[in-house]
Amino acid sequence: MVNEELLRRKREEYELQLFAFHSRDVCTTLTTLIKERIESRCNKIHQAIINKFSPVGEEVELLEKNRKKLITAYYRKCRSYLPRIENCVEKLLAIPQHILLDEDKIQATQFTAEEFDEIMRNLENLQRRTKQETMLNGVLKQELEMAEEFEKNVEVANKLCTAIENGIHYSEIDDTTIKAIDQLRNVTEEVEEFCSTRVHRLNCLTLAPKQFSIHDL
Repeated sequence: MVNEELLRRKREEYELQLFAFHSRDVCTTLTTLIKERIESRCNKIHQAIINKFSPVGEEVELLEKNRKKLITAYYRKCRSYLPRIENCVEKLLAIPQHILLDEDKIQATQFTAEEFDEIMRNLENLQRRTKQETMLNGVLKQELEMAEEFEKNVEVANKLCTAIENGIHYSEIDDTTIKAIDQLRNVTEEVEEFCSTRVHRLNCLTLAPKQFSIHDL
């Protein structure tokens, strides 16, 4: 009996966690509803007799006693059906053994100490590999950035090479042009030397510009 009661309480606790109520609450509620319905019907019969026959004196007391006896008789008769009702309720709310609550699902699979140690070793191995993969990902990302930068530099170098190659196709500078550039440089140096003093600098600034032709060289 003690074991049955413990099992029943355990089952009710599990039902309460899953449904927010258990089978005993349902049976108690049904019993209360049945009792209220019996009392309501008997009271209506009692009131109908009073309205019909208008009893007085001892008749009223006798009618009240009979009302209570009728309620008790109906209730005792219904109690014989209560075990069947309880059985139906328990079957209706019965939770199969393979169904677990969310907080109990972690207990669905049991492990031995050796299996648990093996799981922990695998977990540590996965964590180590994850760390290595993260570091490798960082290195590869850096290498990718360097490769992209290198490609940009190669593109710039190719553009420079193309510009240089295109410049080679221009005609070579002839001797006359080189001679003109040298003479122009000499004239510039002489003018700067002449204008080195303040007086000469002012005179140079007031001189009218003279037309210069390359054919005068």
